[in-house]
Amino acid sequence: MVRSCIAAGAICFVLAAGLAFAQDLELLRAECLSNSEFHDPNACFDEPVAYRSGQTEYTCEDQRSFGNCGESWMTDNGYCKATCGGCTLLDQIKVDESLCVTNIVMMLSDVPRIQDALDNRMSSLQDCNAEKLTLFLPTSDALLRAQAESENGTPSLIRGSIILDTLDRVSVPYYDIPLDDGTHTVTAIAGNELLVTVDNGEITQVQSSTDGVATDVNKCAEACNGRVCSVDLFI
Repeated sequence: MVRSCIAAGAICFVLAAGLAFAQDLELLRAECLSNSEFHDPNACFDEPVAYRSGQTEYTCEDQRSFGNCGESWMTDNGYCKATCGGCTLLDQIKVDESLCVTNIVMMLSDVPRIQDALDNRMSSLQDCNAEKLTLFLPTSDALLRAQAESENGTPSLIRGSIILDTLDRVSVPYYDIPLDDGTHTVTAIAGNELLVTVDNGEITQVQSSTDGVATDVNKCAEACNGRVCSVDLFI
């Protein structure tokens, strides 16, 4: 069983013997949703320049038509991110309430070198110039179910080394997934194969070719450095 606490910007996990696992992890979800560091409903939205400069006559669409999206005064201040295509993978993860607990777990680690690797990965997820990837991330419900079913109820999934490995196994180079209808075999950056089903140009299912575990894709959100797809199982 795991209980979380978020205080002064830090997360801690302690074993809570004798407490219902699902109830403990519901606390984690609630704390996650109330903490803007991990769930930010405004992570990827349009903040018009007008809000700060007083240029009320110009919308984000106007700024894009003027060719201003790439200007440093726009990008440095986070203006018009949605309209200008400036939303990163990390932005899209943070804005998706269903990925809130997954977002926390992605930031956890059990040893410094793993934390460094995770920090590097998180940095790349918020870099529009990084390699474009498709991420298949479990929803909070999927992650909590997987944790509850883990051996002896121990927090085996809530370890940085596990999450780092999982990120590699569910990260696929963006352009390696054709959007032609059908089922396509693709290779994740960890070297494992995934079967990705596309219907009407939308990714609808992903399956591990290793153990056959398949899950529906709830939705995919495009970002400047790829797309993030939320899935119903921990694959």
